[in-house]
Amino acid sequence: MEDSGFDSCYIIIVVAQLLQTHHRFSVQEYELMGEIFDDNARVELIEGEIVDMVPIGPRHQKYVDRLTCFFVTRWQNDVVVRVQGPIQLNDYSEVQPDIALLRKRPDEYENGHPGPSDTLLVVEISDTTLARDIEKAKLYAQNGVSQCWIIDVNKRELIIMGSPGPDGYTVQHTVSANERIADPLEPDKYPEEYLESSVLFRS
Repeated sequence: MEDSGFDSCYIIIVVAQLLQTHHRFSVQEYELMGEIFDDNARVELIEGEIVDMVPIGPRHQKYVDRLTCFFVTRWQNDVVVRVQGPIQLNDYSEVQPDIALLRKRPDEYENGHPGPSDTLLVVEISDTTLARDIEKAKLYAQNGVSQCWIIDVNKRELIIMGSPGPDGYTVQHTVSANERIADPLEPDKYPEEYLESSVLFRS
């Protein structure tokens, strides 16, 4: 049996060499490097670049918890509600949206992370990261994720994006306080039990 300590040192040396040459990492390489990151590290792979994620503050987490609770209550029998878990967009991008609604799969994603075709909605909570999340939304669209929500907690607005294409989402609507929010699984409907923006942005 090989020495796991030697393996870890070897991986670190190889990664250092690759970084010096601005290597574009694949998802496969990125996942092999998992053991060299600190257990609390928050990173994503975006177009081959390993990017540090901003630490989660209490206000950010409040919105994650609030929406997660709503989505689980509303759709626990219909979809998988994934919180800050990986989605593989392509061979060079593996991201972690704050929340994602996924199609149910027989293997429960044991055999591979979800891809764009599995992903019904991604949600990003923007406290200090709005510009970055808007760029990330373009990446979602370019890879065929059907819908993206960005919650701007500073303006108390929800940006709803749909109809993905190579240049980004072609349909965008901003919802402010006291407006109704369409069902992301059936965007043309407003079911009675669906979320009011006043509930989302309550103090």
